[in-house]
Amino acid sequence: MASAVIDKHKPRDWDEKPDEPIRIPDLFVSFLCQEPKPHPSHEKVKKASEDWFADVLHLSKTQRSKHWDYDLPYFVSVWMKHASEESYKIVSDWDNWVFCFDDLFDDDDLERNDTDRAAKEVEVVLNITKGKHDPKDDVHEGVMISALRYMYCDVWERIVQNSTPVIQQRVAEAMEYYLQGILNCVRVEAGDIERDLEKLIEFRRGGIGVEPCIALAEFAGKLNVPEKFFRSSVAQELRNCTTDLVFLQNDIISYHREHDMGVTHNLISFLRSEGYTQQQAYDKMDEMLRERYKMWYRILSEIPIYDE
Repeated sequence: MASAVIDKHKPRDWDEKPDEPIRIPDLFVSFLCQEPKPHPSHEKVKKASEDWFADVLHLSKTQRSKHWDYDLPYFVSVWMKHASEESYKIVSDWDNWVFCFDDLFDDDDLERNDTDRAAKEVEVVLNITKGKHDPKDDVHEGVMISALRYMYCDVWERIVQNSTPVIQQRVAEAMEYYLQGILNCVRVEAGDIERDLEKLIEFRRGGIGVEPCIALAEFAGKLNVPEKFFRSSVAQELRNCTTDLVFLQNDIISYHREHDMGVTHNLISFLRSEGYTQQQAYDKMDEMLRERYKMWYRILSEIPIYDE
């Protein structure tokens, strides 16, 4: 597929929403059709995590109510239902932080095409993870930026206190991969990177934030994944497949919203720029999803058995 560069100052006729109905892929198939079972302490942890988030950001009553309805702790609870209550709370706090942090690069606080501002904030998070950040540097920042930095400092400290150096390293590596993915997506929006399908998939894998979720599931579940397997090609394939399933579904669900915001790194937007009709783009996404479902089972059959 040819590369595509989008001039954001010209009308995007290829990306106009048609009047006719569009058929989207079935997102609840294969192993994803199972009814999720949340963590038994979901309601308790939700209240504690949402109160923490609202207090740090000084949310109004209306803002608290709106954020409460998002129920991000439920999202966490279905993929760590066996974690301790404390670990579940830590990851719920991280999830509240990451959704708000990620919005900086989608909404108006950090413009989507401002690579310098994005790089600065990414560097701060990396420095916090490496223990090199001085909170005194935050006093001249805006309320939102200062609060988000404080939140990540707090969450990272709790992760360090409750994990081994191996797990800390894996979470840190996953965070770096995610942050680099965000930067790449910002560069796409700024027109600094000429896109093709495979390159955009690579960027989306990083920026969707699934790699840190995988590492945090290992942290919260007190798993002991052998280093030999963790670094293996099979494990990397499994992580890529998991990530692809998430970002493909995300791009399907959020396409119209992101279209209205002018976001161009959504995969459907890319396909539209390549000449696909909207229905053809959704059908292509369905094809890619089904390829990943098959890949999932193929990879599982290739996982080696370890004595460790």
